[in-house]
Amino acid sequence: GQKTCPGLYPKAGPDYSCARQTPTVFDNAAFKRAYPNYVFQKGTSDINLKAAGLTPLTESEIKDDTSKNKFDITNYGNGTITSPAANFVIHHTGGGGTADSTYTTFYYTGLPAQYVIDQQGGIHRFLPDGALGWHAGPGYNRSSIGVEVIGANDQDIAARSKTNNKAQLIAAARLAQYLGFKKSQIVGHGPISQGGKEFTEGKTIVDYINTL
Repeated sequence: GQKTCPGLYPKAGPDYSCARQTPTVFDNAAFKRAYPNYVFQKGTSDINLKAAGLTPLTESEIKDDTSKNKFDITNYGNGTITSPAANFVIHHTGGGGTADSTYTTFYYTGLPAQYVIDQQGGIHRFLPDGALGWHAGPGYNRSSIGVEVIGANDQDIAARSKTNNKAQLIAAARLAQYLGFKKSQIVGHGPISQGGKEFTEGKTIVDYINTL
């Protein structure tokens, strides 16, 4: 029978996924056309990258993959988030893979986040800045930016940080600072979920950022 999907994606597709796709991409330009008066604003971050010998993230370091997004944000009413956003939510993908395989999962579940951090610490933007995602439940989606960090669980992220020079942890910290989040606004998906996730989801990255 027909799969019942979360509120933002109420009708399942023919493949029983919740993803509604457009015939064409919904990239940065499409988002601006849909919401010409929306202004994506950043807060003032208190993350001290310099103290850890880290440099601020630049736009050129982000791989813009919004051309791979075919979620039509306008299908769901106002497809924007609050500006500036209130929270930066850290997720784990639940396994290995790449940014592209994570996007495939987004389409299968109908639950996209705005950013992905790969196992080497590369930062990928999937949804345009300011676009509504569906990654943390109705209490957070409208006011947050989500990042999927590729890894099975928090233990996997912590173990990899010892072999890849903390690449994923540093990438998350630099991205959060770039987007203007304070340390108090950064949360793991585990603690804010309603019992559906491991409580430690996001813990290693949140703990790392709190040291900066």
